[in-house]
Amino acid sequence: MSNSLEPREPISLFVLGGRLGRAEFSNYLAELDRCIERATPFAMIIDGSSPYLEIVEFPTRSWQQSRATAIGLLHRGVAFVTGPMTNERVRALYALQPPGVPYGFFANVLEARDWARSALDGSGRVASSRRKTEPMMNLRD
Repeated sequence: MSNSLEPREPISLFVLGGRLGRAEFSNYLAELDRCIERATPFAMIIDGSSPYLEIVEFPTRSWQQSRATAIGLLHRGVAFVTGPMTNERVRALYALQPPGVPYGFFANVLEARDWARSALDGSGRVASSRRKTEPMMNLRD
C-alpha cells in the first residue's frame, strides 16, 4: 500500500504488509516512479513494522541505475519504520534504500514523518532517530 501522507505534502508512505517479494518490490518501484514523475523534491517512509513481515525474496540493487539521476535530483530521504530489529528485516528494508539518499530507522510513523519533513525542508537539519543506526557491514549474518 502506498499513499501521500497529506494531500499537499511530498512525503510518500509505503507500507509492507506480511511479506516482501517480487510483487511488493514492483509496487515499491511504481510508487518511487510516481514520486519521480512529479518532478518535485520528495521523501519516502517505508513501513516494514508488521510483526508478521516475511522476506520472500531480497530485491536486486540493479533498479537504481535507471533512476540514479532523478533520485539524485529529487529524493531527499527515506525513513524506515522497522518494528522488531532483526538482521533480515533491516537488510530487506535497506535493499529499498537508494544510494546517496539520507536514511534513518524509526520506531513509528510519527517519528519517521518528523524526520522526513526535516529532510525535505532543505536546511540540512535532518532529525536523528533515537534508535542506533548500524553500518550494513555490522548486520551481516
